Amino acid sequence: YLHTLKRPLTYEEAESIFNPVLDGLRAVHEQGLLHLDIKPENIFLRKDSTPILIDFGGARHQLGKESVAVSFLVASEGYAPNEQYSGHKLQATTDIYAVAATLYRSIAGKSPVDAKVRAVSLIDKTPDPLISTRQLFKQGQYPNHFLQAIDDALSMRIAERPQSVRELQQRLFTKPKSEFNTKLLG
Repeated sequence: YLHTLKRPLTYEEAESIFNPVLDGLRAVHEQGLLHLDIKPENIFLRKDSTPILIDFGGARHQLGKESVAVSFLVASEGYAPNEQYSGHKLQATTDIYAVAATLYRSIAGKSPVDAKVRAVSLIDKTPDPLISTRQLFKQGQYPNHFLQAIDDALSMRIAERPQSVRELQQRLFTKPKSEFNTKLLG
């Protein structure tokens, strides 16, 4: 769809695709599963434009609240967070990173810099090679809260990401009160 569209998704298009995908992912997480391979190719759009998250071949049961990485897990370049490569415990934030990377691709027109490359920059104490969405887009192209949520969800530091799918949805698609236009009557 993105190749056919030949332009980035608008905010409204992103919301109409990703909100239902996130509803589905939230249901998956509530069943104690992680998807672990979210990327544009694994979001299928039906003829009526209803999105479906597909390809659960890499899905894993969570062990309690966290799951340990397994050596045979698929890690899609640009979409998998560092913990999928490093053997760190996998959790909801692993899928959250992948959703954000997919959103990044959908609005930026290119995949994010792979987490392995970004990890080297952290180790070397050099700037993150991933250009944030707030740097990519001029003021007004997308709502600030939307871009901030994507950037936060793409954090290399797990604790800095939204910790649940519900939190990510709210941050992406709920306009903060400070962004509403208000008029003083008087």
